[in-house]
Amino acid sequence: MTYFSTPPLDERFIEQVFQSSLEALRATREQVFGIAEAARDELNRLLLLLDQVQEETNQCIALVEDLERKTREARSKLAAINRDFASYTETEIREAYAVAERRMVELGAAREREKALRQRRDDLERQVKHVRQVVAKADHVVSQVGIALDFLSGNVDTLAERVQGIKFQAAIASQVIRAQEEERRRVARDIHDGPAQLLANMALRVELLERMAGRDPEQLHRELRGMQDAIKSSLRDLRRVIFNLRPMALDDLGLVPTLRGYLDMMREQFGLETELTVLGRERRLTPTAEIALFRIAQEAVHNAHRHSRCRRVKVRVEFGAQGVHLSVVDDGIGFDPKRLPEKVVDRERGFGLLHMRERARLLQGEFRVMSEPGKGTTVSVRVPWSMAEADASGEGTTDDPRAADGGAAASDGQGELNADVDHGAHRR
Repeated sequence: MTYFSTPPLDERFIEQVFQSSLEALRATREQVFGIAEAARDELNRLLLLLDQVQEETNQCIALVEDLERKTREARSKLAAINRDFASYTETEIREAYAVAERRMVELGAAREREKALRQRRDDLERQVKHVRQVVAKADHVVSQVGIALDFLSGNVDTLAERVQGIKFQAAIASQVIRAQEEERRRVARDIHDGPAQLLANMALRVELLERMAGRDPEQLHRELRGMQDAIKSSLRDLRRVIFNLRPMALDDLGLVPTLRGYLDMMREQFGLETELTVLGRERRLTPTAEIALFRIAQEAVHNAHRHSRCRRVKVRVEFGAQGVHLSVVDDGIGFDPKRLPEKVVDRERGFGLLHMRERARLLQGEFRVMSEPGKGTTVSVRVPWSMAEADASGEGTTDDPRAADGGAAASDGQGELNADVDHGAHRR
């Protein structure tokens, strides 16, 4: 019988294999990291190009609208000539036909350019989506290799603490935002069901007393009318507070009408020049997406009015092929984003840039702030349809959307704020 003995383990050999494996993993991580950086540079280039094409598209849209108006005017001129041909000279007639023909040619060329720009924009959005996926995959590989290195290096405890810290930060951010919204809903419901209803009843009683005061002095009438005016003023103030805390129009009408009502209120109350542009087919979003996008726009407009000393604010909502794009542009004094730490929350500005970024991040969106001293500020957020589309997410609205606010959505509470909501035509 032959016996085979097991050779003793060579610890140095094992150590060499282990170190070689670590070096190979480190080299792989560096290579993938280089790929991720190159893809990220390409992504930044595409995003910059996409912004430029989007700006050209918006300018072309405005040009087409202007040429459509001028073409209608030229046609009206020709119609007037046809109705009263004898009243015009031959030179005027030739000039009118020449102008009409030139307008038609210019309009056709502008429409073709708009179509080409839209196609270019859609192509860039698809490229951005693809490159973003490459970046995400490369980052994921780098992360996985890093985990393996930490594990092999014996840093399991440090790794666990790091993962728990990331999860804790995400949970805290989500909880803070949810608690903030719940508190706003509660305050809005309490104000609406309490002081607002009481003031409405007092206004009604004052009107009844005024009708009954047939033999009372004129002074009584003046005092009653003064009380009525004061109560109505208080009602308007309370309704404005309710709108700021929780715009019930958001549940009833959606993002765009609520934004329009908010901008109208800023224009009427503070004299701020506001403009709302809607591109693409307007549609309802998930309640989470609608409240997040509205809060971001509200904070951006508020910051522009309060801090940038601007005169004009433009809000644009685009329902694009890849998702929803919201931007707020002001003509204020601007600032240097590099000098504003990302983790700093400006208490004077409410939840500030950090919380706007967190709202976008919870929707897997992209949040950007572009500013330069003396050249205004642009706040931009893009949310993919996978997180914003109501039908796809399953996060639909209830039969009565106001139920989420505890029923605090009586029709008179937003009457003055939503009476001028205009579902006018937008460029599709």
